Amino acid sequence: LMQEHDQLTIECEKNMVFSGFEEGSINFAPSYKYVTFPKGISWNALSDRNTSTVKGYCTEDVDGTSFSKKQAVADLGEKGSGVVGSGYYVSSGEKNGLRREFANKKEQCPSWCDRILHKPLPN
Repeated sequence: LMQEHDQLTIECEKNMVFSGFEEGSINFAPSYKYVTFPKGISWNALSDRNTSTVKGYCTEDVDGTSFSKKQAVADLGEKGSGVVGSGYYVSSGEKNGLRREFANKKEQCPSWCDRILHKPLPN
């Protein structure tokens, strides 16, 4: 699904960039930089006040960032996100040891990097 929305592929197909160049098939997953949480972190479940459904988890063992705060607001609303305090927040489906924060502190989408385009020789 992601490959259908790949910006380079779309622009090449429209002949907007790299006209006449070709690319081999992409048969590997996109990548992005992330860091993992240290083991032994204490997580606190945060529930929706109306439904008691667990929406996410926060920890004071890792400092919060603007990325985790945005996710808390998206999951819990502006008022509910205040309970996160200065800690780090993850959505309920993400508490699997991977940290959503990217290592370089930029909000980035996964992508295919270091791609090789080539121009075939004439027959």
